[in-house]
Amino acid sequence: MAILFLGAGAHTAFCPDNKNLLTSFVTVNPEFKYEIANAEQALTDYNIRIDLETVYTLLKARSDVNQAIKQAGPWLAGLVKRTDLPEQANLQNLLNALESYLIDQFFIEDRSLFKPIVEFYRKFITELDKLGKQYFSEFQQLTNPLLIFTTNYDNIIETYARETKRSCYDGYAPQTAGSPYYVFNETELERGYEILLFKLHGSVTLYKLKTDEIIKPHSKLRKGSDFLGAQVVENVMIFPVQEKSVSKDPYNTLDKVLRQRLRAEGQVCIVVGHAFNDEAILSAFTDSMIRNPNLKVVLLSHNPDKIVKEKFPAFQNRIHKMRGEVKKDGGIEAEHIGLP
Repeated sequence: MAILFLGAGAHTAFCPDNKNLLTSFVTVNPEFKYEIANAEQALTDYNIRIDLETVYTLLKARSDVNQAIKQAGPWLAGLVKRTDLPEQANLQNLLNALESYLIDQFFIEDRSLFKPIVEFYRKFITELDKLGKQYFSEFQQLTNPLLIFTTNYDNIIETYARETKRSCYDGYAPQTAGSPYYVFNETELERGYEILLFKLHGSVTLYKLKTDEIIKPHSKLRKGSDFLGAQVVENVMIFPVQEKSVSKDPYNTLDKVLRQRLRAEGQVCIVVGHAFNDEAILSAFTDSMIRNPNLKVVLLSHNPDKIVKEKFPAFQNRIHKMRGEVKKDGGIEAEHIGLP
């Protein structure tokens, strides 16, 4: 079963570029300019890359230092204490604004986009199948089932599945038949779904209630909203960076599933628009390439040479490099620049 691994570069037809999210957030919310700049400086001092997730992690940790230390260990204490940011309630407005902004950017509920999303994905999958078959005689069609790992938060794939009436499973199943409440349950993964979707960094479609129950509404919600008599208290949207370093579900299980799939005999993985800046994902790929010498990887990116040289120095002759991009209509415009 071939794997499709999607980064931000795969969905720019419908979602903003992650690289510009912090800048655009501050533009829309200038009252938080100081807090964002302060968080970025603290990350720079510790030589930690600056992006949406690391800033979010720092802000969330600073808002509840004791809880962050319990989850991630004492290493986080020095980082959060070195900032000049206020703690707890004073940061809650910023976190709420940031989460609401991301939901607005990545939760697609505009019906005028549903048909373009379906057309985009139909063409996108067709083009990827051609790409796989072009290089690997053993390549299996992506649609049997469509197996997707992604770092994107958006609900584009779920929208495509719903509009084309294709069964889709993302690891969250109803607590009981017909229940509006969900639990992460990987045991459902082998039950004949047409799309298996693993969202490694979280999803804008998940919310936690005051009762600790998880819901997956079809429309956007906000903190403080009411759902069946319970208050929404958290957008389970971004798994903070520290959770990726500890044995905590769902990330722990998602990481395990990714490694299992990459290590399958004769596996082919097509990576689109991902730069491997997440150390946990990079580790999953490098470890799997060591354990599975037959793993074949195709990397489609604007600068695949740089990514392979910096992230996979020991495997440069095992990764097929494609320089190009995914077009607005789902087509792929790329040239092959590296063949083992």
